[in-house]
Amino acid sequence: MIEQVVQLDAKPHDVFVALLDPVKHSDFTGSPAPTSGGLALDSLRGTITFQERTSDSSRTRRSSKNGRRPNGLNGYPPSKLEFILIAKNGRTEPKMVHSKVPAEQVEDYRRGWYDSYWNPLKKYLERARP
Repeated sequence: MIEQVVQLDAKPHDVFVALLDPVKHSDFTGSPAPTSGGLALDSLRGTITFQERTSDSSRTRRSSKNGRRPNGLNGYPPSKLEFILIAKNGRTEPKMVHSKVPAEQVEDYRRGWYDSYWNPLKKYLERARP
């Protein structure tokens, strides 16, 4: 299991939209925008398509996804990805939990989240700030 917490200088709503809106997601990842009902993470060792389930409250937004891996990773159960977005001092503190990742791939995914996701998302949100 991979757990990561980062600090983003943006409102939870803006982070939530960037994570789930196909066009905005594509803008910061460079991956093609998915065309239906999910989130495609082409940037992490091949395509993993996640189906989303979302809920929110006044201070926290949550999105859970179950993933299907590409053909090269058959034989493993779908992974689960959860984002919890917490408003903190005018910023957002996302907690990401990526579970059911094969043990031999955890370190690659751990690095990949920062290289392909968190760092580009931070830059994207900085550019989008008024």
